Amino acid sequence: MSMLSEEEIRNNSLKLIAAAENADTTQLKNLIPLSDPFFNQSAALQMAASCGNVEAVRLLIPVSNPKANKSSSLWMAAEMGHLEIVKLLIPCSDPLALNSYALQVAVLEKRADCVEVLYPHSDPVAAVAEMRTLYNPVLWQPFAQRVEHEQAAQQAERIGKSLENTPNAAHSKPTLPRKL
Repeated sequence: MSMLSEEEIRNNSLKLIAAAENADTTQLKNLIPLSDPFFNQSAALQMAASCGNVEAVRLLIPVSNPKANKSSSLWMAAEMGHLEIVKLLIPCSDPLALNSYALQVAVLEKRADCVEVLYPHSDPVAAVAEMRTLYNPVLWQPFAQRVEHEQAAQQAERIGKSLENTPNAAHSKPTLPRKL
């Protein structure tokens, strides 16, 4: 096989992005070795994720950078409600990027299934703080209430556990006076 020129690699990389958009897995398989999947911050992976092309995402994850552009592939999939792709990207991207932006857009776009999957991998407190500064409260208030309720429950649980481990006169056995 002859060495490809920089221009040929660039052109093939642009074709790779188009194949990812169109979910053309045959074309993707043919173009991956002839292109640069990292081209334009892994734009082919971003395109496949935003378009909901699961098989294209599966093909591109191992040869691309899912953390490129602050894990934009993850937040694009979350924004569009592509749950299966969100699940594929969580282990190899950074759900905490940009104050858990993937979680923020899932909340703002009312993608409840994506919110539930992203929640344990994100920082909901940072997401709420960011949304408070940028968006209309109508969009984020119910989510903020959930986060605040869960924080209060966790704090109550921690306090309860610390009280269980603390000797307290009210919890100790009474002692009878000794006979002299």
